[in-house]
Amino acid sequence: MKILHISSAHSWRGGEQQIAYLIDELDAVGHSNFLMHPEKAPIGDHSRIKGKCTTLPYRKGFSINPLVAAKIKHVVQKYKIDIIHAHDSHAHTFMYLSYRLFGLDCQSVVSRRVDFPISASSHKKYNYPKIKKIICVSDKINEIMTNSLGKSDRIITIHSGVDLDKFNEKCSINLREEYKIPNDHAIVANVSAIADHKDYPTFVNTASEVLKVNDKVTFLIIGGDGGEKSMITDLIKNNGLTDHILLTGYLKDAYLLISQLDIFLFPSKMEGLGTSILDAQATGVPVVSTYAGGIPELITHNDTGLLSPIGDSKDLAKNIVLLLENINLKSRITRSAQSNVKKYSKKITARETLKIYETVI
Repeated sequence: MKILHISSAHSWRGGEQQIAYLIDELDAVGHSNFLMHPEKAPIGDHSRIKGKCTTLPYRKGFSINPLVAAKIKHVVQKYKIDIIHAHDSHAHTFMYLSYRLFGLDCQSVVSRRVDFPISASSHKKYNYPKIKKIICVSDKINEIMTNSLGKSDRIITIHSGVDLDKFNEKCSINLREEYKIPNDHAIVANVSAIADHKDYPTFVNTASEVLKVNDKVTFLIIGGDGGEKSMITDLIKNNGLTDHILLTGYLKDAYLLISQLDIFLFPSKMEGLGTSILDAQATGVPVVSTYAGGIPELITHNDTGLLSPIGDSKDLAKNIVLLLENINLKSRITRSAQSNVKKYSKKITARETLKIYETVI
């Protein structure tokens, strides 16, 4: 089978990681992959897909660029593509334009990773006849899409996956040494871009509440600027927390750092699923998070992690203190999470996606 994957992201985040995992697994079972991506996007040069797909960079320009739509049809004809997989909203738009403007004739599926309703103007884009399946990365997104588009067997859930073997790689950074964290301090961190939906103001407020009870905790924000860095930096400074909350910026292969944490704090207010949670669970680090989006599908409260209402910094802080003080609870949650995360391997995600492809073509 020849599969054309379309990505429109200029950055490297969870969605791009999932594309790389999928291509890796599809290649392993003998399928041919082609990847259209914006020029200079990290995914085009990522080690996981090198030699495993044909990369086809394009100049994105803007979200409704007809030149990208024309290129999609050209690629489909040139390589005799069997199915197209649009992995994000802009990729979906480019593909839809190719259908409408250039007579693209190829069946397709689209992925939906974000947990907010689609606009009324997007209904035509999702209901186009050649788009056979809408793959939601969580049941919560499935519910949102169903509420927007109506109940349909076109809307399905395939949870994102995690590479359970990747944590065997060697980490080149020692967090305590690199950031001069005292040996008697617990390390609490999040690994994600500093973006609005990650709710870093609540992260900062949670840290403030914890430090009122236990000042031997260092908080790390591990991730690049998603548009909120300046605001969060000011918030930390204004609250007198610069010695307790450190911003590392983007760090390559940050998932390897998670094993050095005592607690993974993930206070998102919107989240399609939250694959960083899977990374933490796989490495044996307990997760304190919120009931946002698809997160409760990965975490059962008081079993595979601890959950709090969205934006409730006091409750999040209470859960962090509870884990720091209760070693038995921490060990029980860690064991349960490590067992549960095996259901979310990238092999399972790829296998379920391949089944969808096979029903479509």
